[in-house]
Amino acid sequence: MSDKTEQQFENPQIQLADIPKHEDLVLQPIAKRYWNIIVIRLLIRFLAIGVVIFSLILSIDPLNAYLWPVLIIYLLVVGLSFYWQRTAFPKRGFAIRKHDIIYRRGVLSTVKTIVPFQRVQHVAVNESFLSRKYGQAQLQVFTAGGSSSDIKISGLEKEDAERMKSQIMLHMVEPQQNA
Repeated sequence: MSDKTEQQFENPQIQLADIPKHEDLVLQPIAKRYWNIIVIRLLIRFLAIGVVIFSLILSIDPLNAYLWPVLIIYLLVVGLSFYWQRTAFPKRGFAIRKHDIIYRRGVLSTVKTIVPFQRVQHVAVNESFLSRKYGQAQLQVFTAGGSSSDIKISGLEKEDAERMKSQIMLHMVEPQQNA
């Protein structure tokens, strides 16, 4: 036997009841003003699509036999898109905890992404023209796990997005300083 003190390996079992439940966490909603940006983007998108579709119909069929059916289908798609976005809007939420960031989204199936700060590779705050006009920004958290584990939180107040970025970056640096 050697003079060195043997280190004992411990790996105790954790009971399921002792694991903290992330489902109980109260998530913060995204900014209500972000709905204005969603509406403007949908209007621009459907206006462009509508112009193309109806220009093609009017140029192909001088009798406009397809105009009413296409118009009805187009309006149904526009209405369903607005309804879908409106339903999805309040389901978005986020939280920053001591060791991770959480983002929830989804209508039919809820997707909750939890990213430990140890896995974060890069953090960015982006502003589009419309977002800047409304004082909004998007926080992007890039991870070592690839794009499926990345988080993009749109609809944050610009100042909040910057504070969140600073907080996450602070946690990215801490483990390296302690090593």
